[in-house]
Amino acid sequence: MRREEIEEQIRQCCIVGDYRAAATAILQAYGPEISSLLCARLHSDANGSEVFGMFCEDLWRALPAFELRCSSRTWVYVLARHAELRFRSEPQRRPDRNLPFVGELDEVPARRRTSTSPYRQTQVRERLRALRQRLHEQDELLLLLRVDRALSWREIARVLLAEANIEDALLEREAARLRQRFQVIKQKLRHWAEQEGLLPRSGAGSPVSASLVSLE
Repeated sequence: MRREEIEEQIRQCCIVGDYRAAATAILQAYGPEISSLLCARLHSDANGSEVFGMFCEDLWRALPAFELRCSSRTWVYVLARHAELRFRSEPQRRPDRNLPFVGELDEVPARRRTSTSPYRQTQVRERLRALRQRLHEQDELLLLLRVDRALSWREIARVLLAEANIEDALLEREAARLRQRFQVIKQKLRHWAEQEGLLPRSGAGSPVSASLVSLE
């Protein structure tokens, strides 16, 4: 079923008040990508699963108040963002983000010349992934939503503001700001990759450069 058809099915369920059917359709359509998002954001399958459970509870409670002012896909990303922020705000459950980045790089052996392009090698991909994890958590989320989930700038603005119902003028300003921020993030990743020897100092046009923002 095409996304437009899924969205219309969910919309009609909400209009007639069949929230059980709406929740079922939402979880079938978007549950896997929300679960994957949360596990990636929290760098832990266990924490991601816990927050996904929080998200499902929020979804069921919030459906009657869904105003249909954005797509249900965007709306559930907003709900997932709320659940993640609540999880992070509780000190006893806050995920550990002290990633062993430097140690991992020190242990990576020198790359040998092979017929496979360096950016396709597992070690390089892991190092590129580690670069993304060095970003501020909101920048990492921006990159994930834009590159890995292909959300529009307006959709991303709603998610990062954690608000589904936003005035158009504010939404446009925030979307424009995020587009500019995205360019800054790409430049930062390119600079880090050059420092770590993953890119030549010129950087531009390298397949490694392109892959910096495309890793799940």
